[in-house]
Amino acid sequence: MLIEEEGIAALKDVGGLFAFWHRGIRPQWIYVGHTEDLSTTLATAQNDPDLALYDRNDGVYVAWAECVPEDRTGEVLYLKNMLSPAIDQLPLGALEEADPETKPIEFPLPVD
Repeated sequence: MLIEEEGIAALKDVGGLFAFWHRGIRPQWIYVGHTEDLSTTLATAQNDPDLALYDRNDGVYVAWAECVPEDRTGEVLYLKNMLSPAIDQLPLGALEEADPETKPIEFPLPVD
């Protein structure tokens, strides 16, 4: 996975949701999460060994969207339910566990 430095720098201090996927023979959503700083999270992701395993499957791609902080956990729960990503947890920074009382919040599905 290679994201241009200018693209990463433009997301400094921008919080929101992100979703990784690969195309390959069997396209698949890999991981869905949220962060306070998309720039730092995406830079870290480029060296993540779990994501690197998927890179040989026609590359790893990322979709991202800004959203309000108080809705992020619920929106990620919704996207995980809808997309069924292959990986549930990645060590990409300060990703928090969802409170068991958190309800999914509908969010538009990523498209390519």
